Amino acid sequence: QNPPLQDKQDENYKPRLTGYLRFDGYQPSYDLHVEFSIPKLLFNQSLQELSDTDFDRAVSILKFKLQKMGIEVSDQAIGNSTISRVHFGKNIPLPSPITAQDALEELYKSDVGRGKHINMRHYENGGQALYYYASSCNIIFYDKLRDIATPRNKAVDKDKFKQEKLIVGNGEKQQELLRFEVRFAKQQSLDAVLSGILGKKIKGITFKEIFNRDLCRKIILKSWQDIIGSPASQLALKMDM
Repeated sequence: QNPPLQDKQDENYKPRLTGYLRFDGYQPSYDLHVEFSIPKLLFNQSLQELSDTDFDRAVSILKFKLQKMGIEVSDQAIGNSTISRVHFGKNIPLPSPITAQDALEELYKSDVGRGKHINMRHYENGGQALYYYASSCNIIFYDKLRDIATPRNKAVDKDKFKQEKLIVGNGEKQQELLRFEVRFAKQQSLDAVLSGILGKKIKGITFKEIFNRDLCRKIILKSWQDIIGSPASQLALKMDM
């Protein structure tokens, strides 16, 4: 169940729902996968960052949205749901006169070894997006402000909101923002990274547990270190040791 076109036009943000029927022998079981952006759910834009105190409100709004879509679920069920895929994101303000395009071109020089493949994509409105592909996760850097101004079908972020454009186009000169995203598409890969960071075996993490600013920060920093940590990357990026 995807949000209908009218909801998108009205900017009535709703999650995407997928139902699964599985069998253990002859015994059926049912799973509901709920996909959504927490900042867009809470703020109708993705420029504002989250805090740990936003959790209860996120659960409450998600419960209300699901109810409108015909799904009755408790607060406890939402908080204890298992995370199967997750995108961690960070908007990085850049000091003038550095632009997001400057940062992307420098990062493109990094040497991440054979485990990751690097690809620079160009899109409408003169934008660029830098992709690091790996079996465990994908990392993406792009110009956040330029992406907001790019048509939905050409942009990195497809779900756009008028609120974002109003913030960007308020007549004031905006500080350049480099968007940094770490995307885990498989639960096993996420569990492996979390096990290393937390120092214990992780086999499935709940929505409540992952809604943790410090944990998200550690995952972002680990991915950053994976890019710039090698001597080859430091040499390529001309970084001070």
